[in-house]
Amino acid sequence: MVEEFQGQVPGGASLSADEHVKAALRSGPRLYDRHFDGIASPIDFLDRECILLAARTGLEADARSWFYLSRNRGTSWEGPFGFRGLDMDGVATRTDIVAISAHHALFMMTCAKPDGQEGRTLCVESLDGGQSFHPKCWLPFDDDSYSIMPSSVFPEDGSILTVIRRGRGTDESGWLEAFKSEDLGKSWRLISRPVENTGIGGNPGSLSLLPDGRLAIVYGSRNRPYAIRMKISSDGGQSWSDEEVVGQPAPLSDFVRSLGERATFPALGDL
Repeated sequence: MVEEFQGQVPGGASLSADEHVKAALRSGPRLYDRHFDGIASPIDFLDRECILLAARTGLEADARSWFYLSRNRGTSWEGPFGFRGLDMDGVATRTDIVAISAHHALFMMTCAKPDGQEGRTLCVESLDGGQSFHPKCWLPFDDDSYSIMPSSVFPEDGSILTVIRRGRGTDESGWLEAFKSEDLGKSWRLISRPVENTGIGGNPGSLSLLPDGRLAIVYGSRNRPYAIRMKISSDGGQSWSDEEVVGQPAPLSDFVRSLGERATFPALGDL
């Protein structure tokens, strides 16, 4: 079942990510003078009924970011809200939040580099339930192209682990790096490269904490044969298993067959 998003989409017809949207539907050009209010009452980051969704217009120096809140698992939405106090250019936020306590959370964000290009990873903190935000720490970065799209977990030992998409451009292979913080985001250190090659252009990873304490990272490979792959770590991200294929795209012939004999398609010249 697919549901329409019930929140207010500012500016255009696109919720987020103008880089993947036709020019006529982009929000960015309509938001230059738009002010997003901060949230009025604190968020309980530990409330399992609450969902936060971050959105952005783009990836470079002119990017704008905001967020939405649902207090009933997505039935209704409040927002858009601004990241009050985070007065920085080029904040290009995706949804990656580490809940420390009821009103204390870290927001792992991507921001433009000093040259205005995409991007590097920043740890941002809120101590008052999302009513205000402040930068806490830049993650280590070697200035080699981009370091973006963090995915983070908060194990029971109190450390924080995040996996970041690395790459040098759309025509070179990317990789994934794992970082660890043992002081609630004040400092970070590189602990491993879970994936050495995510294919041409690279791909992000999705990091999960399994019930038995192991880590699982799921990621796409943009090299043939294309697939969704997974690796497991049993030592807190220091080392990783061989990759397993957990999903592959179906051949087009299988897709067409699944639609049934009554399906009709336009001639190629009509597309």
